[in-house]
Amino acid sequence: MGVDASTFGVTGPSGIAVIPLLTDLISGGEYPNSLYVGTFELNGTVEQDSVPYSSTETFSFPAYPAMTSADQQFEVTVDVEGISAESPDTARWLVVPPDLLIENMEYYHAGDVIVASDGTLTLRNAVFRMVQTFANERTIYVDGTANFVVEDSQIVSSLPVNIIVKGSGALEITNSQLSGVSIVAMDDAEIVLNGATIDGAITTSWDSEARIAIFDSLLVQSPELSGSTVCQVTNTSAPSIVVLDNAMAFIYRWIHITIFDGGDYPLEGADVYARFYVNETFWTSTTTDSSGIARLKSLGTILTSTGSTYVGQYRVNASYWSDGIEHVSDTNVSVSVLPYSEPLTENATFAVLTISSVMLPDLAVSSAEMWVEPSDVVLNTECTIFARVWNNGEVQADEVIVDFYVGDTLDTAELIGTYVTDVVSAGSFEDASMLWTPEAIDSHTLWVVVNDGAVFDERTFVNNNASIVVEALNYADLETGPLEFYPVGLANAVTSIAGGAEIVVTADLTNHGEAPISDFSVRMTVTHGITIETFYVTVTDVLVQEEVYLLEFAYSVPIVTDNTEFDFQIAANPALLIAETTYANNNESATLTVLDIREDFKVSIEDVYIQYGLDNTTAPVYGRTVTIVANIYNLGGTDPGNVSIEFGMSLYPEVPIATVNISVEPGMSHEARADFLINITDGDTYSLYVMADSGYLYAEKNETNNYVEFDFVIDQLAIDFDVSGLSTEYEADDTIVVDVIITYAGTETPVPLLRGVSVELRLDGASIVSSDEVYTTAEGAISINLGIPPEIESGTYSIVCVVAGLDESDEEPVEIHGTVSGGGIPLLVWIVVIGAIAAVVIGFTAYTYVYGLGKLVECGECGEFIPAASKRCPKCGVEFEVGTMKCSECGAWVPSESSECPNCGVKFVGEEIGEEDYLENMRKEYDEMVSKYRELAKAELGKKFSDKKFEEWWVAQPTYISFDDWLAKEEEKRKEGPIACPVCGTLNPKEATVCSKCGTVFGAAKETQSVGPAPPSPPSAGAEPAPSLVVSQTQSPIEPGQQQQAAPKMVIRRPIDRKVVPKKIIKTPISKNGSGGEGTEDTEEQQ
Repeated sequence: MGVDASTFGVTGPSGIAVIPLLTDLISGGEYPNSLYVGTFELNGTVEQDSVPYSSTETFSFPAYPAMTSADQQFEVTVDVEGISAESPDTARWLVVPPDLLIENMEYYHAGDVIVASDGTLTLRNAVFRMVQTFANERTIYVDGTANFVVEDSQIVSSLPVNIIVKGSGALEITNSQLSGVSIVAMDDAEIVLNGATIDGAITTSWDSEARIAIFDSLLVQSPELSGSTVCQVTNTSAPSIVVLDNAMAFIYRWIHITIFDGGDYPLEGADVYARFYVNETFWTSTTTDSSGIARLKSLGTILTSTGSTYVGQYRVNASYWSDGIEHVSDTNVSVSVLPYSEPLTENATFAVLTISSVMLPDLAVSSAEMWVEPSDVVLNTECTIFARVWNNGEVQADEVIVDFYVGDTLDTAELIGTYVTDVVSAGSFEDASMLWTPEAIDSHTLWVVVNDGAVFDERTFVNNNASIVVEALNYADLETGPLEFYPVGLANAVTSIAGGAEIVVTADLTNHGEAPISDFSVRMTVTHGITIETFYVTVTDVLVQEEVYLLEFAYSVPIVTDNTEFDFQIAANPALLIAETTYANNNESATLTVLDIREDFKVSIEDVYIQYGLDNTTAPVYGRTVTIVANIYNLGGTDPGNVSIEFGMSLYPEVPIATVNISVEPGMSHEARADFLINITDGDTYSLYVMADSGYLYAEKNETNNYVEFDFVIDQLAIDFDVSGLSTEYEADDTIVVDVIITYAGTETPVPLLRGVSVELRLDGASIVSSDEVYTTAEGAISINLGIPPEIESGTYSIVCVVAGLDESDEEPVEIHGTVSGGGIPLLVWIVVIGAIAAVVIGFTAYTYVYGLGKLVECGECGEFIPAASKRCPKCGVEFEVGTMKCSECGAWVPSESSECPNCGVKFVGEEIGEEDYLENMRKEYDEMVSKYRELAKAELGKKFSDKKFEEWWVAQPTYISFDDWLAKEEEKRKEGPIACPVCGTLNPKEATVCSKCGTVFGAAKETQSVGPAPPSPPSAGAEPAPSLVVSQTQSPIEPGQQQQAAPKMVIRRPIDRKVVPKKIIKTPISKNGSGGEGTEDTEEQQ
């Protein structure tokens, strides 16, 4: 059993101890041969805080020969009173108390549930899921005085689980479903199942005195009742009811009795009685509901362990008290309920009784037929409450009392008043009414009650009261809006009009109050001089809160001889007949100027403004156009149809800026516009004017308001010059072409049509010659030819561009070669002539030396440039061999008459490349390298980019290299030429594996042995090389798709081993496509 002396008889974690006990002593003699000793007192003891607590239960085992398996093991519970166990682990146990409500949710629980004494666990509209890994792993305990209430919920377990109700615990299940759940009742448990569906078992213990009541439920398994259990089963389905021991089951059925009165209407409140049919013993009674139905719980069968007894035959009658008189049913009815049978099914018996002596009225009121007039209830304003009273009964109702109340509930409501109708006939109605004045701005509940206190009997009283809620609103609040005057037929309002016109005076009338308002008057009063006119309109529309109503008064304007002010005033609700929250905003007034019929044009400073371009950002400076805008008013009563408006500068009134013609209707205004091209360069404040009726064509009523002057600020013109087309040097009597674009300072925008532009030739600030003043084009450009005097002296002069009236100028230096001071040929000319003669002499000498004495070649030993005819180097003494030349493509030495290199296959051209061509080619390569940096500079410098700016930028870069430095590096690279053969000394390309002359195979030793004499180097950067001494020992690799270029011809000698060195010039290889033709041989004799 897994126990020892220390754990024997001690309960485990679940509170259970398994104890073997002796029940019988059996001998070998004749019957009776056994001694029964199977009655025990089971004592449970717990010590807590050094205080022992114990309780005792007596139990007897069945005596021998009871030897079945059911007789071998029994469960006995010993309740130790006065102590409670420590709270179990809440992660495994759901313990109540404290009370717990699980509502409107799905609840998962993976432990036991303990509802202990004084605790209540309630499931309401919930799904309670027990989580188990094997059957009956968990248990729901309801113990002591605990309560477990399940309402409209589900208890679900995929594996069987028990609800054990012990002690005086109570389990109440209403309209709920138990799936996988069984119920065990013990001790004095109380279980009520009402509208329940249970698929588990319902059992009671052998010693149970439980009380079980089951109503209108579905039981999948047969309840098994043991001990002294008493179970009442009413209208329930089950396979059977198993009754054991002293248990009893009472099987009830419902008897439904419907009571009708003499008019065949269901009778509410009738008393229905049931008596046993055999002995007339009273069984039960109840009262009919509003449907006239009484439901009697009637005993059908009594089940015990020994059998069943049927008692389900009854006599049923009814009575009804009305106005102190008892009315009984016309007959009694005999009713039998269905006896117990298996399976037990739901079943009810139905019967009808009539009390024909009962004929009653039935007064009814409803909220749908209560109303208030007017429908909008207003504070302190009397209204009428109406209620329609119906009589749905069989007889008329006399002296019907209808009470009206106001209050939140009927119990607390205050009586408003009582209305009494003489009679309400059966099947008819009467309207009751009551005056009421609300005293507060609030929601009010109005009640109507008929036949309060049941002055006379009715068939039912459930429909004798009704209520509605009304909102008491604050007063209305009328506000009259601004007045506007509209000439008849026109859509625009006016503030003045010619006499004799027809107008409509309008104003918006708004109700800002809560209460709607209608049927009120509005008055308009017109005052001019001593005359007062009054007009009325009545507003019949209903204006609810914030609704706007348009008031309109027609008015004929009288003819006046002078301009006259007419005062108009509109007053809403002028007699104050309707209550409002305020009357201060009921009145509004306005003035209309009535004009005579003469025209009167007006312009004032407030009516004129300058528009600076379409986006109002144009600067007021020379060459820019602004727009003068003026609103011209006609204050008179006639539109002549065409009035001239003149715009001008006050300094030059004889030359107006512009004149436009417009039409201005009486009392209206019209916009006149004139574009002003600013032709003043000096910044200052100038006076402009606008003049209406500039031709004085009309005799206006007022001629003093036709003219207005206003200030206009013109900015000082600031310009930039962009001079182009100049050379740095000129000769006397030349013509200098000066191209200039003048722009607004700091911008690229040209200044159009700028006058006073001229160009001067100056020396030390003194003007030598100047051009005429001209205008710039629309693009801000000028082109001026400035002739240089033929007698001008040589020197540095300035080309100066100026604009009359402006401080800005542009000065460009130029060199002019003129006459020498004092006459004769200028000194500069003499210098040029002498230099030219010297150059010719030097050139001739060099040519004679190169082509007459022989061309210079490079010594292959020391790199010294020597005459091509030399047999040995005058510097290092090495002797040269003849008949060979060096391939400039791979560096191999080949016979001089070869047309192609036997080592690399490149073809030769026969012409030399001179020094100037060489430098030009190298300059192109350098420029191509630098062009990449030009693109970077353009992106960085933006509009400031120029050749000069680029040079400044390029020099500042960390990657900067001058052309001379770059050329030196390139020539150093080309000096890294071929390697010498270790046998014959012949120079071979670096990549060669066999000597091109002697055939020696280059092996690994090549990498470690000396490569012989260093390759020749070009002349130093400072030396002046001979014209055809171009050194090029390497060539860039050819890119895919790129055409191979002809290799330049090298004029390089190489030394022989101590004796002779080839002296033939290198031929230039042609491109692989054969272009360039066959090379020719350069010898010492070539010129």
